[in-house]
Amino acid sequence: SSRSRIKKVFGFEHPPLHDPVAVFYVMCPKLFSTKRMRVDIDCGQLCAGTTVCDHYGMSGKEPNVTVCTKVDVQEFWSSMSIAVGMAGRDSPINKY
Repeated sequence: SSRSRIKKVFGFEHPPLHDPVAVFYVMCPKLFSTKRMRVDIDCGQLCAGTTVCDHYGMSGKEPNVTVCTKVDVQEFWSSMSIAVGMAGRDSPINKY
C-alpha cells in the first residue's frame, strides 16, 4: 500500500500534505519559520531527480530558495478543519 511505502521510504506514519501546507504558507506566512538556502536538483545517475537542500551553506553557492522549516501545526489543522467544513457546506455539488 502507499501508506506502508511512505513509512518505509520516509519514516512517516501518514502521507505528507505538500499542497495544503504550501497554500497555508501563502495565506499565513507568519506561522512558518523559513530559511534561505541553495536548492538544486541532482541530475547525475546515482540520485537523478533528487532535491538537494544545502542547509549549512557548504556548497558555497548563493541561496536561491526560501525553504519552510517549521509550521504552527495546531493553527494549520484548525484552518484546515474550517476550510473543509466550509467547502462541504458551500460546494455546488450539494445543490443537486
